Amino acid sequence: MAPLTCDDFRGLRHLADHLGDDFVGGVVLYAGTQTLPFGPRMHAVPVSALWQV
Repeated sequence: MAPLTCDDFRGLRHLADHLGDDFVGGVVLYAGTQTLPFGPRMHAVPVSALWQV
């Protein structure tokens, strides 16, 4: 599996640019184990977080 890169957020960054201040935040789900920041209002979150309480 390829490592997560800034390019994985390309669509979300485009959406953020289009929405401006109305953009709240973006999340990319990935197979890792840690939540990682990828710039303002962008995070990579492990897909396993969907099943955590």
